[in-house]
Amino acid sequence: GNGPQNPIEAITPQEFHLTMDLNVFSAFFTVQKVLPYMSDKSAIVLISSIAGFQGGKNAIVYNAAKAAVRSMARSFTGELAERGIRANAISPGPTDTKAFGEFVNNDDDVRHGIVSQIPVGHIGRPAEIAAVALFLASDQSSYVTGAEVITDGGFTNR
Repeated sequence: GNGPQNPIEAITPQEFHLTMDLNVFSAFFTVQKVLPYMSDKSAIVLISSIAGFQGGKNAIVYNAAKAAVRSMARSFTGELAERGIRANAISPGPTDTKAFGEFVNNDDDVRHGIVSQIPVGHIGRPAEIAAVALFLASDQSSYVTGAEVITDGGFTNR
């Protein structure tokens, strides 16, 4: 997901809609479309972000969109419980992706500044986020539903 990095006054309706479409609309309607094909006792894993509860300057639309994704996991859980379908959200922190590189303008000093705030000592790797998704999708997490798994190396606990 992505969104404008602008102050409230500068956000256009087009940016708002694009951000909500990319982050919220796509998640909801993907789930809606796959539901008829899901077996009972299946699992839904949504990708939110620590931005969905952390807030922050110049990211109000993105933050709100990711908060909506967190909420959808809980709401899907309530609505799909009769079928035994579980829904959870992962909220990653800084993760070493192309988007993260663009976010820090590929500036090593900015990157190192962020790493210095992460207790585990590194930017998250996509494989680390994927491992959490695999767990949430597996039978090993059969008692986990409506949850948000914060996967940020301790970034938000500093």
